[in-house]
Amino acid sequence: MASGRPVAAAGFAAPKELPFTGGDALPLVALGLAAIAAGSAAVAATRRRHARES
Repeated sequence: MASGRPVAAAGFAAPKELPFTGGDALPLVALGLAAIAAGSAAVAATRRRHARES
């Protein structure tokens, strides 16, 4: 007769630690900072060029 409670399978052992499912975020952060730096350099260069033309 089922009691409504889950039953563990025979031979199942609970893991001692949670599995590592993440990744290293440092390369993604470095890529983001490089994109911000490149964008800032492009804006600065554009503003300097417009200032010289005026």
